[in-house]
Amino acid sequence: MINYIREIPGKGKSVFVKQFIPKGTLVWKLTESKKYTKDQFSKLPVDIKKVAYPQGDYYILVTGKGESWNHSCNANTWWTSDDELSASRDINKDEEITYDYATTDQFNFFNQFLQRRVLISF
Repeated sequence: MINYIREIPGKGKSVFVKQFIPKGTLVWKLTESKKYTKDQFSKLPVDIKKVAYPQGDYYILVTGKGESWNHSCNANTWWTSDDELSASRDINKDEEITYDYATTDQFNFFNQFLQRRVLISF
């Protein structure tokens, strides 16, 4: 996958694609990351614990280009397995790659809050 990182005012760094990506294409695989058991995670420095997220029985610290992905409620990727994101729609050249943070284990509480808020607003 050919992509690049660019600074976005007010959002920080983000990943963009250099070429058109058709829907269903594997966009990212959890390879530039570190996986920790719960015991290993408990011994990590606080600054690392703040950015690692739970995934099943492990904690994941994303490194490389994967750590620069931003959130979108209308994301152009989705999880196709515990460690792979694929294009949920066609992604155009020079478009920012995003995923919905509420679809990870780390954001289950936030996701539940959003669901309740939508139900209350009807």
